[in-house]
Amino acid sequence: AMRSWVARFAPLVMDAPAGASETRERLRLVEELRGESSGVDEAKSILLTMEDADLVRTYGQARSQLASIERDLRRRLAEDAPGDPESEPAYDALQDRLAETAARIEMGVDTYANAGEPLEIVTSPANWTAGGGMLIFGLGWNAFTTFHATLMIGGMWAAFGPGALALLLFYAIFWSVGIGMLVAAFFQAASEKVRFDGNTLEVEYRLGPFRWSKRHTVNPRLPVITGQVEDKGMRPKGSGPRIMPCLILTDDQGRPIHVARSVSPARRDELCRQFNQYLTSLTATH
Repeated sequence: AMRSWVARFAPLVMDAPAGASETRERLRLVEELRGESSGVDEAKSILLTMEDADLVRTYGQARSQLASIERDLRRRLAEDAPGDPESEPAYDALQDRLAETAARIEMGVDTYANAGEPLEIVTSPANWTAGGGMLIFGLGWNAFTTFHATLMIGGMWAAFGPGALALLLFYAIFWSVGIGMLVAAFFQAASEKVRFDGNTLEVEYRLGPFRWSKRHTVNPRLPVITGQVEDKGMRPKGSGPRIMPCLILTDDQGRPIHVARSVSPARRDELCRQFNQYLTSLTATH
């Protein structure tokens, strides 16, 4: 009985199964051998002669490896015939996929979409009220600076000739401030949209026909957090810094990326959750 058991066991380790059907046959053989092993275990104590030593030792080694061989056969069957009820899927890969699927369900994204599929979200709507005052002040500042420069340089030209153009360096200081006001007004009034494509983040600002965007490489292993950033726009003299709440991402160089300033705290918390779930789905697949 022991010799028969070992002979039937031998093909399980001598070569790999060819296809799903042979794998199923070997699984049935494993079950038969396991059922017969209890009787063989009880009888092996009578095999005491020296010529039976190799048989007993071989049987003991094969018997101890039976469970491992069965597990390998079931995993091979999962590769050759996914979904077969006799197979055993790779649990680590399945758990990673379940975590990714849970994140995508929370985000409202198609469960069967590929991980890292682009995600676009408007993080701040257009807000003319926020930038309107700055825009008017900036236009007035630049108009007055230009008018004053024209008069001064024109008058100096008549007296000193081309040397009057040196005043352009002086007026450049005021023009740079005025242009900064217009840029700040644009960002305050423009809509903000972010687009994730893997760990590449594009932040786009749009106001009417005007559009500006910038790309960042995000570190997906660092979470998105709610924080604060100082508004660099113009403020009345003597007033303290204007602190604005925002979402803070981190690029691959460790620098902060600020988005979602002009939204409610509830909306900001929702965006924070969506961003973190998206980044989590990226790290789960790597």
